[in-house]
Amino acid sequence: MKKLPIYISLLFVLTCAKEDSQAPNTPPTQIVNQYTLTASAGDGGSVSGGGTFASGTQVSLTATPTSGYSFSGWSNGSTVNPLTVTLNSNTTITANFQVIVNSYTLTVTAGDGGTVSTEGGEYEEGTEVTITATPDKGYEFISWSDGETNIEKVINIISSLSLFADFGLKYISYDLELGHSQEEEIIKNMSITSNSNVMFNKNGITHLITNPANPRGEFESLLPTIHFTKINNSWEVSDFYDIGMSFGGRDENRINENNDYVFADHGTEVWLGGGEGTPYNNIWVAKNITENNIEWIKVNQHRSFYHDVSSGDLNNDGLYDIVAVHMSTNSENILDKIYYHTFLQNNDGSFTQDYDLMKFYGFQKPSYDCYGNTNFSDISNCTGIIRGSVLIEDITGDGKPEIIGGAYTHNPEWNTPEEVHNSFEIFSDLSGNNEYEKLNFNNRMGWWDYDAIGSDEIKAYDYDNDGDKDLFVGLEGALQSQYTDTATFNGVQIFDNDGEGNFSFSGFEIPFDDLRIARFDLIDVDMDSDLDLVFSAQLFIDLGTIGGVETSYYYNGNNSFFKNLTQNSEDNSWFDTLVDFDELIYYNENGNFYKKDYNNKVLIKKGKASDESIFQGRGIETLNATLIDDELVFYLFKTDLTEGSYDLKLNLIEYIPKTNE
Repeated sequence: MKKLPIYISLLFVLTCAKEDSQAPNTPPTQIVNQYTLTASAGDGGSVSGGGTFASGTQVSLTATPTSGYSFSGWSNGSTVNPLTVTLNSNTTITANFQVIVNSYTLTVTAGDGGTVSTEGGEYEEGTEVTITATPDKGYEFISWSDGETNIEKVINIISSLSLFADFGLKYISYDLELGHSQEEEIIKNMSITSNSNVMFNKNGITHLITNPANPRGEFESLLPTIHFTKINNSWEVSDFYDIGMSFGGRDENRINENNDYVFADHGTEVWLGGGEGTPYNNIWVAKNITENNIEWIKVNQHRSFYHDVSSGDLNNDGLYDIVAVHMSTNSENILDKIYYHTFLQNNDGSFTQDYDLMKFYGFQKPSYDCYGNTNFSDISNCTGIIRGSVLIEDITGDGKPEIIGGAYTHNPEWNTPEEVHNSFEIFSDLSGNNEYEKLNFNNRMGWWDYDAIGSDEIKAYDYDNDGDKDLFVGLEGALQSQYTDTATFNGVQIFDNDGEGNFSFSGFEIPFDDLRIARFDLIDVDMDSDLDLVFSAQLFIDLGTIGGVETSYYYNGNNSFFKNLTQNSEDNSWFDTLVDFDELIYYNENGNFYKKDYNNKVLIKKGKASDESIFQGRGIETLNATLIDDELVFYLFKTDLTEGSYDLKLNLIEYIPKTNE
């Protein structure tokens, strides 16, 4: 019996020891396990975080790359950095790094008229990307913004790059077969024709009249006037006319809705071509034009240096009459030396020169006899220097036309008195008896303030909608220097009408110091019921050609119309020519005129002969504009070589530009 208490005491001691090993009041089921997170870094970086934590703890690990490396991911597959790990067991994780490869952005966009195969993206350095430009129907690919013209382009990515694919509307080119004994000489002398080319549609047939000539040859140029017709989308020669338009037709004027035209020509300038004499020229009316015939009427009696011409009914008999201005004449008649020649139409369609319809101060004699006459106390009533332009138009709103003569250059060597220096000489039928007397002689203004600037064209249009017709004037010559045989500047200025035939310079002008403008037209190109300005040009030369064809601005990248010349892939003697027709259109927006960018760029194959070629300047030689079926059409004469020879051939290019959004 003595052993029992000892056993009970031992049991009590053991029980008390087991209870002492637990925290007070902690149930056995709440014991927390401890786990270890082991984090390590591969080559190229380091990692922070890791250690021993209670089960369920969220631990953050951060991978930090060293210079030249980038973090590529954790060994568990995650690429999140920092990474949050929830510990449920002992865990080992490694941060991986990689050597940095440069990454660059490629951006590719397409202009109107086409698409590109990719818009680009992010690429590693050294990646090759192929891009293809695809033109829409009616368009053609022109070039990439870096100047390359291949439609497919392979790029090796070495830096970030932006590329633009440029597209343009297609043009139509026609080979013109002349079949004339002077064919070679005709083709070589098309460049002067831009002064008087006319294209129009009549009775469903499109007509083109052109006057090739050698304007500054040693001898008078006697090449035929050519009448082309377009039927079933094919141009053919209708006929040749030997009327001797030996300066290519210095000016033309549309007479009426029947599409009759009057042409004035001043003749070959042989004195500038090494020849002798003054083979001045004539005025011709082309009337009753049909598919197979033009009726030509010679207007004048004496050859003169006719510089401009206009038509209108001056004597109220229902027939159109003609006034031309000249700078010299072969006639010995003192009355013919007056700078204005007036021709009244007879009932049979012929013309008679009239010496009485226009009345001049003091007597019917040339201006120099007037302002040189010591008996006249006020010579400001005398007409002034030679006229370069003329217009018959009602500018006072009384229903009767006026005759407006625009001054040419004020050469100081002529010693013309200041009192007779002017810009416009305006004559009106003040008494209503068909006699035109001085209305206003306006002072020199605008570019006329330069002695070497003169007018060559006048058109009337109420651009500011104030109820009277204002004057748009083409001027040419040289700024701040004496006039030379070749103009170095030209453009258009607008002169506002006060309603009574007094004009002032509006301040609006469009100058060109690169393009040789042939003429301008007022055409509603965007069909918004107002008239816009469209320019034609001589393109064999430009205003840089005074030093020779090789100095022309288009060969030196300074011509606004010729945007780019690139070597033709098939013939090193020719350039493909990127031209921009948007440079030639000024849109009328509430009386202000602006150019707009409608992407009217066209790449013309073999557009210019190389500056090292024997055919320097050949290729695109003329540019004119017209309205056919309510669409603006640019048309260009272009010379090319017959395949396998050095014989020139003639192309006609037509291009219909986009003129609206």
